[in-house]
Amino acid sequence: MMAPQVEILGHRAVGGFLSHCGWNSVLEAIVAGVPILGWPMEADQFINTWLLVDIMKTSIRVSEGPNFVPDPIELGRKINEAMSNDLFKKRAKKNERWKHLKLLKLEGALKGF
Repeated sequence: MMAPQVEILGHRAVGGFLSHCGWNSVLEAIVAGVPILGWPMEADQFINTWLLVDIMKTSIRVSEGPNFVPDPIELGRKINEAMSNDLFKKRAKKNERWKHLKLLKLEGALKGF
């Protein structure tokens, strides 16, 4: 059974998300407005991480690949950077708009019944 990721990411206690950067996970984290710490493992995850980190500049790459584990001190530094970076706070506020769109979408779907 899979965890209710959307509900978890939407919880007010969640301050960030360590993700393999699969497309669904990326979309869920963006809609929830939480910072993504990218650790791509395979396939499109590397491109998704590149897009988030290097192009959109909204995430931090913490590692790459399944065979590499980052130094714990360096990983802690990157987590701290993500949690204290104003860019991530601005991003979370900006993505609040997505939450309103989700509600509108749900309301529209319910009106169809």
